[in-house]
Amino acid sequence: MSDPAFGRAVSALVDETLARAGEVVPGPRGMVAVLDARWPDSHDNNKVVVTGAVDAADLLEFAESALAGVAHRQVLMLSGGSEVADAARAAGYTVSTLLVMALDRSRTVAPPDPAIDVRTADEATTRSFARTAWRVENPQMPSATVEQLVSRRDAYVAPVVSYLAYVDGVAAAHADLRQWLGLAEVDMVLTLPEYRNRGLARSLVLHAIARAHRDGADLVFLLADADDWPRLLYRRLGFETVGTIHELHRGKTMTSGEDHDIGGRP
Repeated sequence: MSDPAFGRAVSALVDETLARAGEVVPGPRGMVAVLDARWPDSHDNNKVVVTGAVDAADLLEFAESALAGVAHRQVLMLSGGSEVADAARAAGYTVSTLLVMALDRSRTVAPPDPAIDVRTADEATTRSFARTAWRVENPQMPSATVEQLVSRRDAYVAPVVSYLAYVDGVAAAHADLRQWLGLAEVDMVLTLPEYRNRGLARSLVLHAIARAHRDGADLVFLLADADDWPRLLYRRLGFETVGTIHELHRGKTMTSGEDHDIGGRP
């Protein structure tokens, strides 16, 4: 798959991020900050987004000023992450690489396993599961932070279909499908620890792909940590890496509760 798929995915991410922001703070060329006072602990709702070539010193200075009202520093580098990585690490940031993985509609995809009980979920049920997952994976996380990470779903602007996989009637795994601009993103793929290695995440993603294709999306994409195992699952399902982006983070670290690697972060 070629670079146009990467460009479309990145453009969709930028559009969706700006559309759901509580406040947008323009920065120097190639930089913008998004803020939302409702969820100050949410990295995803309070961060700097980089869309072009930037100077490392300018970026770090802008992050300090734009994110002064929150405890963390989060930067999503949609362009040029490797060029600022050394300076960011020297300033106390961790640098992680995310793979943008995409599936073209022309690719043949296996059907979901009919033996796995996957159902669409209403928002209340989805939030109940998300609350449980955050608490299980992060037992030291304050309850107020958990509630922020659940309620930030209020800011979603793209239509969302949520799926839950059940084992013996118990909700055990979750995935979101968001669609806009003719694309679909699979996000928030997470499985409770005691139900992992049963094929639940695989089945959820396949259900999401089938729904996206049925709704007319010609490209399905997701983000996966370059150093974590879920990227191998997605590759087996037909996703190809079409590009990389980088996350810079400084602040209190919390573990992720996900099978995949971005939507469940703080």
